[in-house]
Amino acid sequence: MAKPPERDAGDQPSDTTRPPSGPGGPARPEGTGDVVKRGTSPEEAPEDDSGPDPYEALAAQAKQAGPPPPAEREQLMAAATNGDQGARQALANGHLGWVAHAAEERAGRGLSQGDLFQEGSIGLMRAIDEFGGSGLADFEAFARERVVEEMERALKQEEKAQEDARRLIQAAEDYQRAEFGLRTEFGREATPAELAAKLEWSQDRLEAIAAMVEEARRRHDEELLVYLDPEELDLDRLLESQEDPAGRPAQSGRLDRRPFPPAEGPSRN
Repeated sequence: MAKPPERDAGDQPSDTTRPPSGPGGPARPEGTGDVVKRGTSPEEAPEDDSGPDPYEALAAQAKQAGPPPPAEREQLMAAATNGDQGARQALANGHLGWVAHAAEERAGRGLSQGDLFQEGSIGLMRAIDEFGGSGLADFEAFARERVVEEMERALKQEEKAQEDARRLIQAAEDYQRAEFGLRTEFGREATPAELAAKLEWSQDRLEAIAAMVEEARRRHDEELLVYLDPEELDLDRLLESQEDPAGRPAQSGRLDRRPFPPAEGPSRN
C-alpha cells in the first residue's frame, strides 16, 4: 500500500539542524555510509542483505562514546554557541547514545529504529543550537526533550500518512462495491448521481474516487494507489467525514464486507 510522502519539501529541516555527516560529523563504522532519510533509497545500496545492519553498527558505536564530562561539556557548549562547528559536532557525537536508546524505546510504532535515530539526531542538533538562548542550566534534560519531541512528531506524521492511505483504499473499495451492487440491482451501469446517492458522497468526491479506481484498473495494479502521487491529491476532499447532520456516521456507503468482485462484474446474457 502506497504511503503519502512522510514530508514534503517544506517540512525538511534546514542544513543547520540536520545531524552532521561526512568530515567532522558523528563517527560511523567504515563502510556504513550516511543514515538514509526516511522514505528514500540509497543510490548505491548493497545488493547483499546478509551483511550487518548499518544502523545497528552506528547505534552500538554511539552508545560506547558516552557524553563528555560536565566541565568539558560546558566548554564545548560555549564554543558551539560562538559558532565553533567542531565543538558542535563533538557535542553531537557525545550524546548520540541517548538518541539510540530513545529510538529503541519507540520501536514497533510505525517507524524503524534507523528512521527514529535520524529524527532524534535532528532534535539533538536543535538542542545544541538552541540551548545557549534558552536560559536553562541543564543541557541534558533540554536535549532529551528535543530528541523525544522530534521522534514523536515523526511518529504522528507517519501515523497520519498511514491512516490517510488506508481511508483512500477503503473509499475505493466502497466505490467498487456500490458500483457492482447497483449494476446487479438495475441490470445496467449506475449513473454518477445514483452512485453518489448510494454512497452519500459529494459529486466532487465521487468523481475523484472514480477516476482513481479507473486508473488503477487501467494500470492493472495489484494494490490501489501504488502509482499515485499523494501530493497531487486533495485528501481533505477525498477523505471527508461521512456523517449526517445529526452527527451519526452514514451507513449506506458501507456495503457488505465480502471481497469486492472484479471490475467486469457478472456477464449479462
